[in-house]
Amino acid sequence: METEALFQEKVYLTPKDMRGEVESIDALLQAKLQEKLEQRCSPHGFVLPGTLELLTRSAGMVDSGRFSGDWAFLVKAKARVLHPPEGTVVEVEIIKTNKMGIYAVYENAIRLMVPRDLHLGDEEFDQLKVGDNIKVEIQKSRFQLRDPFIVSVGIYRGRASGATKVLNEEVPELAEEVPELAEETQGAEELVEESAEEEEEEEEKEE
Repeated sequence: METEALFQEKVYLTPKDMRGEVESIDALLQAKLQEKLEQRCSPHGFVLPGTLELLTRSAGMVDSGRFSGDWAFLVKAKARVLHPPEGTVVEVEIIKTNKMGIYAVYENAIRLMVPRDLHLGDEEFDQLKVGDNIKVEIQKSRFQLRDPFIVSVGIYRGRASGATKVLNEEVPELAEEVPELAEETQGAEELVEESAEEEEEEEEKEE
């Protein structure tokens, strides 16, 4: 699920960036690239923070037709990314439950929804509560460029002893009655939005 990805980007340094004593152009470019890519979704998946490394860069050049004083650099870099394939089993801690199902977060990168509709009649699933550690098999995932997280839908595969770990084990195949991605992720996004709103309300109360 965690892999290394290569990136090729055009990075601009502005006159403000160059103001004062500049010890390293490479350091400035890496900082700019980290701000642009890390903790966001890329075409390769979610870019993990603190993993981006500058590989090569071009000489600075000024784009024709631009009169901003910015210098453009073509940069190649590598970073670690998370992109959960179908069938990956992770251990997570339940942080929210409601009528739609269970909500959990993996590595601050994946917002994971386990729909209740897929576990009707499962007494063990019905007894789960906030704080329990469980194993979830990721089935469907969706994200767009620069999203702050990946939205995934999973199937409950039993209780676990720890949290946020990837398990290398075989799991049963997905039942044929699992809904399509559009229906699944709709419920996950609603739960994500509801949780985010509650977090904002709690922060406002603390302030």
